[in-house]
Amino acid sequence: MVETERFLPRVDRMLKLLVALNLFTALVMFVSYIVQLAMLLMVLDAVLVIVAMAVQSWRGHRVAQICLAAFLILATGVVIANLRLAGLLDTTFLTQNGVQIGAAIETIVLAFALADRFHVVRAEKARAQRNALLAERQLVDTLRASERLLEERVQARTAELTQALQDLQRTQADLIEAEKLASLGALVAGVAHELNTPIGNALTTASTMEEAAQSLKQNVQDGSLKRSFLEGFVNSNLEMAQLVVRACQRAATLISSFKRVAVDQTSEQQRRFDLAELVDDNLRALRPSFGAQTWVFDNQVMAVTECDSYPGPLGQVLTNLVQNAVLHGFAGRETGTVRISAQCEDGYVELQVSDDGIGMPDSTLAHIFEPFFTTALGKGGSGLGLAVCRNLVRGVLGGSIRVQSSPGKGTSFFVRFPLTASR
Repeated sequence: MVETERFLPRVDRMLKLLVALNLFTALVMFVSYIVQLAMLLMVLDAVLVIVAMAVQSWRGHRVAQICLAAFLILATGVVIANLRLAGLLDTTFLTQNGVQIGAAIETIVLAFALADRFHVVRAEKARAQRNALLAERQLVDTLRASERLLEERVQARTAELTQALQDLQRTQADLIEAEKLASLGALVAGVAHELNTPIGNALTTASTMEEAAQSLKQNVQDGSLKRSFLEGFVNSNLEMAQLVVRACQRAATLISSFKRVAVDQTSEQQRRFDLAELVDDNLRALRPSFGAQTWVFDNQVMAVTECDSYPGPLGQVLTNLVQNAVLHGFAGRETGTVRISAQCEDGYVELQVSDDGIGMPDSTLAHIFEPFFTTALGKGGSGLGLAVCRNLVRGVLGGSIRVQSSPGKGTSFFVRFPLTASR
C-alpha cells in the first residue's frame, strides 16, 4: 500500500530480504542464537517500515501517512504497557490494556487506509478507463479524418487518372484516324499513278481515232473515198476501240476497288462481305503504291468465305500487315512473296498473312505491338501500324492477333475474329 517498490526501490529490496531472513529464522528457532537474530531482524524490519512510511508521508503519500499514524498508535500502546510494567505508571484500564487498545485502533486505522487505497485504485482505474476511452475516441477521430483525407486524395487521383485515360483514348483515336488517313493517302497516290497508264493509253488511242475520223470526213467531202481506205479505217478503229475499252475497264476496276476500300476504311459500319473479295480489293488498291517492285501477293482465301463484320477496320489491318511485310520483311531485297490465307472453325475465321522475308528476332517480337516502336525510324516507319492493328482487332473486330517469326524464316501474322461480329 505504501508503494515502496515504485518510489523507494532500494528500501523495498531491503525489506524483501529481511522478510526472507525472518522466514528462514522461523524455521530454525530451536537454536538459541537464532532467536536473538530473529528478534534483531524484526527490529530492523520495524525500523525500515517506519523509515519507508516516514519518507512516503513526507512526500505526501496519504496511505503512508495513515499507516504511520496506525503504527505510532500501536507503538504508543506498547510504550504505555512497558511503562506500567516498569512501575512508572499506575495500573489502570488504559495502562493495563494499552497494547490491545493500540492494536484495535491500529486495525481500524489500517482498515481506513485499505479502504482509501481501494478508493484510490478505483479512482485511478476509472481515470485510466476515461483516458483510454478518450484516447480511443481521439484515435477514431484521427482515423476518420485520415479516411476522409484518403478518400479525397483517392477521388482526386481517380479524377486525374480518368482525365488522363480520356486524353489517352482521344489521342489514340486521333492516331488511329491519322494512320487511316495516311494509309488512304498512300492508296490515293498509288491509284492515281496507276490510273495514268490506262487513261493515257485511252487518250492517245482516242486522239488517233479522232485523226482517222477527220481524214475519213475529208475524203468523203472531196469525193475521193475508196473502199480500201474505208475498210482500213474500220479495222484500225475497231482495234483502237477495243484498246480504249480495255484501258477504261482497267481504270474502272481500279476506281471500283479503291472506292470500296476507301468507303470501308473511312467508316466502321458492319455489313456482310466476301473475305476473298475484300482481300482482292485491298491488294488491288495497294499494288500501285509499290511501283515497279516485283513483290508477289498471293490471295489463297476461298471465295465462299462470307463474313458479317467490319470490312473497313479489317481492310485497314490487312493493309498495315502487307505494308509492314514490304517495308520490313523485304528490306534490302528485290523479290518477295506475301501469302494471305484463311480458315474457319467454330464460328471464327483466322486470317493469316505470311511473308518469306528476313524475319524478326525475339527482342523485336517482344515490342512490335507497342506504339511508336519501329525498326525503320527515319525510313517511313511511324511505329503505329501494328499498334493500330491490335487495337482494331481487339476493339472493333472482337478478336485477337498474334505473330510468329524467326530470323531468316519470314513472318506470319494470325488475325482471329468472329465470322459474325456482335452488334
